[in-house]
Amino acid sequence: MLFRVTLDLHQIGDILYPGNFAEPYLQFRPGGPYPPEPWFTNLLIEIALESARKAARPDAPSRLHSIFSCETIDEVRIFKNKYRENNGYIFGIEPENNNISTFRGNSTAISTPVGPTPYIEYTSDWARDYWTKEPDGMVEVLIGGPARVISGPL
Repeated sequence: MLFRVTLDLHQIGDILYPGNFAEPYLQFRPGGPYPPEPWFTNLLIEIALESARKAARPDAPSRLHSIFSCETIDEVRIFKNKYRENNGYIFGIEPENNNISTFRGNSTAISTPVGPTPYIEYTSDWARDYWTKEPDGMVEVLIGGPARVISGPL
């Protein structure tokens, strides 16, 4: 079982679909307005992550089209506190079927503070390490397709 934080209240048996994460990033196009902060920084990081995935792990599901989850209840609680300001519900989930690909991403690699270092000096390293280094702290499990709610809210 994997664990997910969501702002929506689900029922056991509900099917969750990937895609919401990509929406804000897919609206920015050449010639259009630049996104405001913090979206601009996040967009740079996601561009680096998607480029690194295509180069190093093309078999892995894209973050832009995945459901994000954690391996443990402790990790999902840390995620909820840090990224959701302690809002939302925690559910146990699992990929809807065995044909859906998953990937254990090195979340620590993309969440380590770097101070005033220029983006160009660290985002490519962050992105490479996310896809290629065995997680040594927080693990982010990407589910590359639908997932079923199997427990919760927890």
